Amino acid sequence: CVTPEFPEGTWAYFTAVDDNGTPVYPYNLAWHYFGDPTVASGVTEIDETVTEVFTGAAEKGTQFETATLADDTVTVIWNGIEGGAYQITESFDLKTWTTGPSFAADDQMITLTETGNLRKFYKIEQTGLADYDTTEFGTAAGGGGPGGGGP
Repeated sequence: CVTPEFPEGTWAYFTAVDDNGTPVYPYNLAWHYFGDPTVASGVTEIDETVTEVFTGAAEKGTQFETATLADDTVTVIWNGIEGGAYQITESFDLKTWTTGPSFAADDQMITLTETGNLRKFYKIEQTGLADYDTTEFGTAAGGGGPGGGGP
């Protein structure tokens, strides 16, 4: 692994992630790189191609998974952002939207049951994001606590 601190590629960083690529306990690395590349070794960029394997936490964004219709029941599944606040809106014509229920992403499942005219359009919008810890683990070259810059 080549990083600004270790341009020779002798170090690798590991962290525990779930199936969506979101960091899980133990949080041995932060969600963001907090180091100061100008202090670390003077290397601020590398020539090698970098591949982003995943984006986690609040940077992940909402991702649609599936929508199904069975027995007059529509089921929509998506991956929300941890701490995200969402609002459902509905429309008969895609021009005028009516506010529906709101909820937080910490809910495992949201159920919206309607009777009568079911020929509507629905939107799910992210309306907010809870505060989260952006405390850095170590910023100086060769220092830091958990997930810090090395020896």
